Amino acid sequence: MKQQNPPETLAPYSARSLLTLSRAIMFSQGEFALILVRCNYELFRKQIWEYVREITELTIGELVLNKSSQTLFSNIFSTQQYGTTSALMVSGLESVDGINQVLLSANQVRDELPKCLTCPLVVWVTDKGLQKLMRLAPYFKNWATTSIRFELTIDQLLALCYRTADEIFANILARDLGEFLPNKVLSLAPDCHRRQEFEWALQDLQSRDISVDSVLLATKHFILGRDAFENDQINLALEHYQQSLNFWQQDTGEWAGWLCSEAPHLDEHYHKQVKQVNGCTTIQGRASRKRKEGKRDTGNCFDQRLGQTNHSIPPFCDPPLTPSGLERLGLVFYHIGLCYCRQAQLQGSIGCHQWEQAQKSFCTAIEVFTTTGRLDLVAQLTIKLGEVLQHLEHWTELQDLAREFLAHPITLDNPVQLSRAYGFLATVAYEQSNWNRAIDLALTAVRTLETSQPTLNGQKLCHRGSYLLLAAR
Repeated sequence: MKQQNPPETLAPYSARSLLTLSRAIMFSQGEFALILVRCNYELFRKQIWEYVREITELTIGELVLNKSSQTLFSNIFSTQQYGTTSALMVSGLESVDGINQVLLSANQVRDELPKCLTCPLVVWVTDKGLQKLMRLAPYFKNWATTSIRFELTIDQLLALCYRTADEIFANILARDLGEFLPNKVLSLAPDCHRRQEFEWALQDLQSRDISVDSVLLATKHFILGRDAFENDQINLALEHYQQSLNFWQQDTGEWAGWLCSEAPHLDEHYHKQVKQVNGCTTIQGRASRKRKEGKRDTGNCFDQRLGQTNHSIPPFCDPPLTPSGLERLGLVFYHIGLCYCRQAQLQGSIGCHQWEQAQKSFCTAIEVFTTTGRLDLVAQLTIKLGEVLQHLEHWTELQDLAREFLAHPITLDNPVQLSRAYGFLATVAYEQSNWNRAIDLALTAVRTLETSQPTLNGQKLCHRGSYLLLAAR
């Protein structure tokens, strides 16, 4: 065993655990021993294992369980590593779909393992996995005298949280906002490892009495809001999104006052009363006053949303929020708009108020993305805004919006968005009983859409069908 000091990047507790693990492997050479190692973070687990190899200077085999693994022992027996290695490391237990059955079977055939394996067996588990092991396989667990725990430093926990938060928003911003993607598609479902590591890190920080800042709490509620939205728990989703906005307000300083002046009003039925934060008027208060001042002219404000805004933005030297932070805030407003759209769909003919709230949410998101220079997102949300105006039957505003949209360069370079603009104008012409123009515009929308790509996906086929139906009517 090589004599060397543990890496300085390790927390003192983990440094001691590293030496304990290395010695346990060395002292168990030539005989079976079960060594349970607790670590919630996959990347850290790999780093620790490299340190162990370097310290012990042993040939250590590795077995990674996959989702379809049925038993622990069949995977071990099917490998030949244990015959030529000084130890066998098993990881991936937490990712197995049938983990309960794997642990139950391990408990039943525990005594067979020492007969076939004459080297230490190192099994990596998470905190949650260890609890399951103790409950479902206590007889197997008794082979190990105790478990060796590794934990990240506070700086490492914070780095993991911020990196994960950045990746979450970056992945969503990289997709087309025209369609909501479930958390599972983004590896954010409750059982996804990245989501679990993010939540574990937040819990570890709180267990060490470290105050989690507003950016991470805003991200947490944003994810929970998406969970609720997927399950049609719209009121709960709105509550989480409101909490996310509240935390963003704490982080945005003067920006919050400007942004929240355009924010939609979330009824008290959907969220708790919001208080003032850092001297900024709350979303609820500013939105309520905005309604008293009069209705916004959605069609005429399109040029403003493209950068020629007349809003008075507070001066600052060092903005408290980076552009990527503003993009995250815009995403929250966009998701609030989706909630109101879904509520309106569920309520049918009585959902007019929800469509109006969706309009306000999308307008606010558009203004935020305009501020950050993300005109690609502005274009995507302008289509969502057009759909809302259709439901509200605000034909003049929809016509103005579509005409401005057609004239913008970013639309001219995108056949799909161009076809949607023609489709909006065709709908307006139909509602105005201008039949010939409606037919021409609808067929133009079809031809434009068909130039986008040889094969249309389901959503584009749906739009194509609606244009043809409009022309036929």
